[in-house]
Amino acid sequence: MDNHLYTAINMEEHQTKIPGEHMVLAALEHGIYSTWISSVNCEQVGEIIGVQGYLVTNVIAFGYPNLADKQAEKKELNNIIFTNSFDNAGIGSISIRGGDQYSGNQQGNG
Repeated sequence: MDNHLYTAINMEEHQTKIPGEHMVLAALEHGIYSTWISSVNCEQVGEIIGVQGYLVTNVIAFGYPNLADKQAEKKELNNIIFTNSFDNAGIGSISIRGGDQYSGNQQGNG
């Protein structure tokens, strides 16, 4: 891929990621799952789908899951969010004014 095309794609991607994510979220609200497909030959994709005069910068596949009722249980928020630090136990903590420390571990010392 020549450098001019690469630069154009890189600039265009920044303008298309947010609308693409809106599409992903809107589809999920209707039970339609999706995945971003990375590392594609954008020129070849454009030829295959018959796009002329436009540059294909993102590919998102949408579809219905085979087992929609078999979703994984949601994790507790304190197990997936880390603020300011991360320790080996997987517990995030944040320093608060006055030297107090808040820990996401509800059973810990804080």
